[in-house]
Amino acid sequence: MIYSLIRGGLILFLSGFLTYVFVFIENVPGSLNLEIDDTEFKISLLSAVLLLILFGCFFWVFLKLLTLSIAVLDFFMGKDTAILRFFKRIRYRKSQNALNNAIFALTEGDSQRVLLETASAKL
Repeated sequence: MIYSLIRGGLILFLSGFLTYVFVFIENVPGSLNLEIDDTEFKISLLSAVLLLILFGCFFWVFLKLLTLSIAVLDFFMGKDTAILRFFKRIRYRKSQNALNNAIFALTEGDSQRVLLETASAKL
């Protein structure tokens, strides 16, 4: 309950602070002049700040997608990744279960089942 109150107050404070900052930037006189191929663009400072934040977010998403594609490439090239370790753990658990079943079959005296379980444990 108190955590929700603190979190709500923090969100309210943060939104008020951001509003104050953006109103301050909007009231600052001046603009940003960009010249590309003899064409001049006039952008207000508020628009320039918002575009900078937007480009920063796009760059962050681009970096995340790049790291994801590198991880997928590493997986297909056969490097030891988290996905491969996950599959190795599954195979290890299956072989351990098969070995346990083989030991139980050995105590029961079922030699055919022992051979079957040990063969499946080797895979």
